[in-house]
Amino acid sequence: MNLDFARLQCVHAFCALIFLSSTAAYAESKNPPVERVKQMALQQCLNNNYENIQAYKPIDLNDASYYVERVQLDRDGTDKRTRALSTFVKEQTDTFHMGGPSLKSESGRLHNSIFEKCMSFYHSTSLDSFIRVRLLKP
Repeated sequence: MNLDFARLQCVHAFCALIFLSSTAAYAESKNPPVERVKQMALQQCLNNNYENIQAYKPIDLNDASYYVERVQLDRDGTDKRTRALSTFVKEQTDTFHMGGPSLKSESGRLHNSIFEKCMSFYHSTSLDSFIRVRLLKP
């Protein structure tokens, strides 16, 4: 019985060690993964453009997808990278709410292509390059 308890303690200690080392490795990393930053840019693109057509206010969504605790661009507290990403997204996507798909609604209802345009931006080489070369450059 004591041998089983000792094994169980070893397993728990090993699991704790693995967890702490993986958490420390992420915490020590200077940069979040590029994919997570691209997801932040996508969220901003959607929020900005849907807010511009008064479809919703981002604050009303209660969407906590990208709290600072989960994706932190500026570990030094300057907000420099966060502002740079925000500015880049705004410059590149600020007019996505204007115009719409080339189809006419029989009901007279207005349509938009915001999601399609934001997804294209998300997959674009310009966003990827900005993040890798300018934003997260060592």
